[in-house]
Amino acid sequence: MKNPISTIGRKIGLMCVNLAISNAIVLGIDLAQTIAQEALSEIDIVTFISKIEYHTNEGNVEQLVKYIDEDASIAIASEIGVEPALVRIENFRTFFDNGFEGLDSYEIDLDIDSIAIEGQVATVTGTTVDRIVKGNIETISNLLWRNVIEMQDGELKIIQWESRITDYSVRSIEQ
Repeated sequence: MKNPISTIGRKIGLMCVNLAISNAIVLGIDLAQTIAQEALSEIDIVTFISKIEYHTNEGNVEQLVKYIDEDASIAIASEIGVEPALVRIENFRTFFDNGFEGLDSYEIDLDIDSIAIEGQVATVTGTTVDRIVKGNIETISNLLWRNVIEMQDGELKIIQWESRITDYSVRSIEQ
């Protein structure tokens, strides 16, 4: 069944949710604690993905890792044409910790392509554009991703994470 929320609607939804998350963080509210123990909705998932985008853009690795179940299956292909490699949560944390070190700027833009919900579990696919600047070099990577998200004790957790780079570009920039 085709998802009823359009790409534009999702993008507007992500922008609104990002604003709400920014305000909630300033006020010290954890939005994950406010999701009820009922069937998941698309807005729950869009909110969750927006939180991941927000904390990734902030370089907040500790918060990002909290969204991932400690036994999650994580598969990442960091090169084009390479099969995703399974990594443990500790390696994932190190990957992001090391990835943010020494960067002049990092920006991620997550777009949701589809959401399929069955009770307390959602499968979400999308695309990501990563923009990294270090010195006078800018790298832009495009990724495809798929997450399986489950409600666990009132909190959403990623139980499967797959991502693969589809293309990238590197260029020199003036600062």
